[in-house]
Amino acid sequence: MLKRVSPLSQSSSTKDTTRQSVESFTVKRLAERWSVSERTIRRRVKAGDIDAFYVGDRLRISRTEIERFERSNRTR
Repeated sequence: MLKRVSPLSQSSSTKDTTRQSVESFTVKRLAERWSVSERTIRRRVKAGDIDAFYVGDRLRISRTEIERFERSNRTR
């Protein structure tokens, strides 16, 4: 599922600190981590296998979502 997150343009006293504290990966960074193409990551997001969100016009995937996906797709 994709979520649109607006750029952080609020004053410092009203910023959503929860959103800021979430570590996220770009498509490129995740593709490098998994040794796959950026297109593969985007296909997985589009298929609903990986939850992602936008910050401005940049697609991001949270570290917790990456860890969830890795745990559920481990080969033994």
